[in-house]
Amino acid sequence: MHTGGEVSNEPVEIQSDSAAELYSVHIGEALRFAFLLIGDEFRSQDLAQEAFMRAVECYSKMVNPKAFGAYLRRAVYRELLMEQRARSRER
Repeated sequence: MHTGGEVSNEPVEIQSDSAAELYSVHIGEALRFAFLLIGDEFRSQDLAQEAFMRAVECYSKMVNPKAFGAYLRRAVYRELLMEQRARSRER
């Protein structure tokens, strides 16, 4: 049994209008989640948008595309971790 967020080798094409629909449906939740994590409106916008771009790239590999919201939240968190690691390396 597959759970939401797993990837598959079966391609599912995503059209640009589908990406726009995914954005309009899920970006608000991603922005709120990012803001809860970091408390900065502008950084949370950047974080959510970067995570969305990464998540859309993986959309075609998802076994359960209906789980995109959960996948996007996880992508926001991973994006934050990558940002924090990059900042710690700069110091």
